[in-house]
Amino acid sequence: MDTYHDGGKNNELDALKTEFAARLTAAVNEPLTLGNTDTYVDDALGAVIKLVDDVVAKYDAQPGAEWQQLGEANGKEHEDAALKHFGLEDVEGILRHLDDKASQFAVIGQVIAQTNESSDVFVPPDSTPVPQATGSGTGMEKKGKQPKLENLLFVLMNDFGIDPDDPEAVSIVRGSVNTNMMREEPYYQVTVPGIDKVILVCDEYENVT
Repeated sequence: MDTYHDGGKNNELDALKTEFAARLTAAVNEPLTLGNTDTYVDDALGAVIKLVDDVVAKYDAQPGAEWQQLGEANGKEHEDAALKHFGLEDVEGILRHLDDKASQFAVIGQVIAQTNESSDVFVPPDSTPVPQATGSGTGMEKKGKQPKLENLLFVLMNDFGIDPDDPEAVSIVRGSVNTNMMREEPYYQVTVPGIDKVILVCDEYENVT
């Protein structure tokens, strides 16, 4: 039963529908970046849970809401009714979307773990000599890493429809590093015949793709 009867209440309902729809869109369509790759699904899930809590709270705050809830047998039905009232999809649909993303990251992790290795150095170092540590080595900062390869495979999967777990669609080879290089992480050679690209990517900071 819709308890928003007058024009003011209808305007309030419309405003809430717009706000909640925008928050849902932002939560499930957050752009993937190198900064959020590792927390992408967890961040989205947290935002959706907070949204559902806010939607249910607004639903319960309606005049006469206690009568509206009598036919809702459990918490799931209550949440679904609240989401439906504000024009949003059901909880299962949202969670399925996020579960699909989590599954994609799991597949990508397995693909990276099973990558073939090569003794070749795919991107040779420049001529800059490697600094030699003296004494305790204090002050020499270890370079950090970014999930560039994981990010690349996610983009191939979602933007190009390319399955990174299909060896005919994507070939990944892990290169080598040696002791006279400043770079500590290897480059990966990612060959994607479907888009006619060979991409060299290194997870270490300050190394371009």
